[in-house]
Amino acid sequence: MEAVSTAGVEFVGNLMRYAEVEQRDNSYKLLRLGNCEFEFDVSGVVYGGADADKLNTVREALGDVFQDTDSSSFKFVLPTSVLTSFASFSAVSAKEDAVRSQIGFETHLLNGGASDGDVFPGIKNDYSASEWKRMSVFHLPGDISDRLQKLGNMFPAQRKEVIPSPIASTSALQLLDAVTQTSPTTTLLMGCYRERTDYGLVQANGERQVEARFTPTDSDRVYFGLESLHRHGCTASQIERVLVYGHNVTAQLLAMLEVDFGNQVSVFNPGPIVSLEEARFEKGFPLHAFVPCLGASSG
Repeated sequence: MEAVSTAGVEFVGNLMRYAEVEQRDNSYKLLRLGNCEFEFDVSGVVYGGADADKLNTVREALGDVFQDTDSSSFKFVLPTSVLTSFASFSAVSAKEDAVRSQIGFETHLLNGGASDGDVFPGIKNDYSASEWKRMSVFHLPGDISDRLQKLGNMFPAQRKEVIPSPIASTSALQLLDAVTQTSPTTTLLMGCYRERTDYGLVQANGERQVEARFTPTDSDRVYFGLESLHRHGCTASQIERVLVYGHNVTAQLLAMLEVDFGNQVSVFNPGPIVSLEEARFEKGFPLHAFVPCLGASSG
């Protein structure tokens, strides 16, 4: 197989996180990884779009970071804070066109009649009753989608894509298990960001449930994690791994999670996906914050 590289970019607070990974067959090689720090809230500029001058600054920084890239595509990782998310239920017997039409109608309804943007009905699971299936759906507003496309136009030859952060992170987990030849286990992923947490419940059979909640405190992160498990018919004792990642992981949160999950709790280290050892970085480098970026650029 010919080597193909993909770039992943994520905007968090005043940081642009980025990664570029080359894939050849089932092996992955890291080409670049890092942060670009701005003197302003870059995520607010990219997703709010009110300041054209600062948006140009972001575009120039993106061009500088990837000036010699050979990537075939750019994947922008989307924070759940800018997405509308909901669960859509349909009969197992429903045809694909009917399901797509239903999701389109629900998206239109929940977004005040808006018909533009991107819809991600990417995660399908059987619901408790066998005749129903559940799909986790995310919708990105059209103005943000257009803005990201314009940012990506710095690289006209590359394909531009967008991917919700929790979907990128569950992909990172599945890649990690594949690369390390680890048998899949029932895993709770927790992506911790300012006042929000992304939850991903990944079953041993590959089924995934993802959602996000407003969580202003670490106590809220734990509470809604347990509540999410309960709604999906799972208990803390059934969870074999709790992997925590993101921009706002604290020692206090890890200690609180250990009360319910014991020694199953750890910080998500995505390094093995690209044969990257933590020892290569300065002590305290937040490799766990790059989980969505590496999931996007490796998937």
